Formats: sequence, structure tokens, C-alpha cells
Amino acid sequence: ATTGSGGRPPKMIADVPPGLGSTSFRIGLGGARPGAPAALFVGPRRAAPGATFHGAPLYVESGAGEVHSFVVAGDGGVTCHADLATDPAMIGAEFFAQWFVLDPAAAGGLAVSAGAEFELFSRYFRPKARR
Repeated sequence: ATTGSGGRPPKMIADVPPGLGSTSFRIGLGGARPGAPAALFVGPRRAAPGATFHGAPLYVESGAGEVHSFVVAGDGGVTCHADLATDPAMIGAEFFAQWFVLDPAAAGGLAVSAGAEFELFSRYFRPKARR
């Protein structure tokens, strides 16, 4: 993570489990500069060690996923809502995420959160048949 306004880095907030088929999955951002443009990078591959994006450490391989754009609210936060895959073949699929915030107080003008990873899981299970 890199620091921005207020001398602290933006913080990723993720408190909803990534269950297969979830319609309430979300990844939030806190502690960012109010009114700033922000982007959430999400992809299936982690960036190579030492990778950077405009001088900031990069956790998600660029060009391998999706970029979601937002404007940070007055309280320094924003939330990305997403419906997750429903295909059972996706159980166990890993994804990587990181927030980027344009912030003139950050080195190079870009404050970034620490990276995170999550794995899709099934909320349902079938007990083994008894013999």
C-alpha cells in the first residue's frame, strides 16, 4: 500500500464472503481522499513480484481482469457491488483485487491499497451418503 491524503493508505474493506452465485458480494474502500477518482482492479492473476503501475506497487496483473471506476464519497469510502459466478466449475477460482485512488498528496499522485485475494466457494454442501 502507499499513503495518500491524511498520511495513511486507502484501506480495502471486504466483509462479505465470496460465495458462488452471491448477489450481495462487495469490496469497499475506506480512508481515501473524498471526491477523488478511484478504481478497483480485479483479476484472476497476481502481478509478478516488483510489478508497478505508474510507480505504485501492483498486486493484480494488469490487463488480465476488470477495472471498476468510482468517485470517492465525502466520508472517504466507496463500495463496488458484484454478482458472482453461478457455474459450479468456478468453485475454487482465485481472484486478486486492489484499489487505486488519484491523490495529489501521494507519491506520483496515486495512493493504492494493499492487495487482497479471494476464492469462490460453494455455500451449499452435500453430505456423503451413508452406507
